[in-house]
Parts: sequence; structure tokens; C-alpha cells
Amino acid sequence: MQGIPYDADDYHSGMMMQDIVNVTALAKALWSTGDTIENVIQLRLNQNRDPNLALVRQGILYRTIPLDIMEDRMQSLADELGRQISSRERRKMEDVEDYIAKAVKSKEKALDALEEWVSSSNKKDLEDIRDYEKDAKKYLEKAIILLTGEDVSDNSNSNKEDSLKKKVEKWINGTK
Repeated sequence: MQGIPYDADDYHSGMMMQDIVNVTALAKALWSTGDTIENVIQLRLNQNRDPNLALVRQGILYRTIPLDIMEDRMQSLADELGRQISSRERRKMEDVEDYIAKAVKSKEKALDALEEWVSSSNKKDLEDIRDYEKDAKKYLEKAIILLTGEDVSDNSNSNKEDSLKKKVEKWINGTK
């Protein structure tokens, strides 16, 4: 993904759209790791079994590393959105980058708190895990809404019209 030249003239609207779809898919994959953490908590609370935290950490890292790799690509996408559509869209994409970075940090903190809680069974650590998870989901939700307009926390499949994906579609169709 990093090999495609963005400063060249061959970065076209289809690539912009694909980048938006890719970042959204990666953000949704990271969102879904909250279920893994909650399952670990329930396993520990209900069955008093110690989970394999190395596997949990590995699974979540597999969801965060691609987002780290996409950082340069997201910045290039923001620049291209600003150049082709408007500075407002560039700022939205920059906000997406910030939200994703904050979500990744919250996930890392949740993992650290999870490891601490498994070893200590301290109620405060459990609260910290859930708080960090809540923060991560909040940031990912904001990023996904900006990218596609999809509200992942709402099961009604409502979509906002003012998303980056919709703006690129309008730009492709010449209706900016």
C-alpha cells in the first residue's frame, strides 16, 4: 500500500475511494477487538480462568499495525482531498488520523490494564479497562462516521451524507 506514488499524477479518484474503504475496514476491525477484551473479562470473572494474554495482545496488535502502516497514506489522502475537493475535507481526514491514533493508544492502555487486572483482580483496573475500551470505541466511531457516514454503534445502519466517501463520490460524478 505504501508503494503507490501520491505526489505523481496517477493518484486518482478510485485510489482515493479505495483508501477510504481500506481505512474504514481497518478501523472496524480494531473496533471489533473490544469483544475479545470483554470475552477475556467474562472468562476471568465467570470461570476464574487466566486467559492467554499474549494471544489477546497479538490479536489486537494485528489490528493496530496496519493502521500505523497506513499513517503516511492517510496523510497523503488528506493532502489530496484538500487539493482536489476542499480544505474542509482535508481537515476531516486529519481528524480521522487523530481519532485513529487516539484509539490505538486507548487500546494499548486497555491491554496494559487488562494484564494488570488479571494479575491483581483489582476492581479499579477492571474499570480502567472498560474506560479505555469506551474511549477507543468513541474515537473509532468518530473516525468511521467521518470516513463513510456509518454509525457503527447504531444498528439502524444510518449513514450521514456529509462523509468523505460521499464527497469523493460526488467529485467523481462531477457534482462536487
